[in-house]
Amino acid sequence: MEHITLEDVPYPVYQEVLHKLANFPEDRLDEFTQSDNHLNICDLLFSAGYPHLTISPERRQLAFECCLQYEVITKRITTLDDMRKGLQGVKVWGNTILALLERWPDLKEKLFPRKSQNSIDLCEFTACIEFQIGDFALANKTRDYFEKYVDELNERGDSGNEERLHDLVLFWTGFSSLPSNSSEKLW
Repeated sequence: MEHITLEDVPYPVYQEVLHKLANFPEDRLDEFTQSDNHLNICDLLFSAGYPHLTISPERRQLAFECCLQYEVITKRITTLDDMRKGLQGVKVWGNTILALLERWPDLKEKLFPRKSQNSIDLCEFTACIEFQIGDFALANKTRDYFEKYVDELNERGDSGNEERLHDLVLFWTGFSSLPSNSSEKLW
């Protein structure tokens, strides 16, 4: 856990909640398990494989580390497995991930994208979208509304709590950036 930081969590909402968990007053930790509270992390703990973990002063750090590990590493298992297979294919098996990141630092941003990569170019985004082709009036109307929505998201600035293009990509794909392979399409 020493090499994983809160900034490595790709989803800003979870960054904020986990930051609060680490610094919250001990007498108010039960707010993290109340279903009507925006700080509730029960679903996150369940997804991480710890559904029965209670949030107490003694277990606060454990809950924090479990959620952090899940958000940064466990959710990326398929990506890590693909990298492992690729590394095995080019005969660099046996190196640690830290040694590989030291040797090829450009892999770090692909594996652990930073928050600064949250800006998404509208042209790159629209190039990834593939609409159903046909003579369906309803499908064409839906496409037009979606394109207007995407334009509106792109025009929004960084201020305020309104959704932006980055939030749409995160919701739609589960990742905070577009696919690195430009031939991959978003349906």
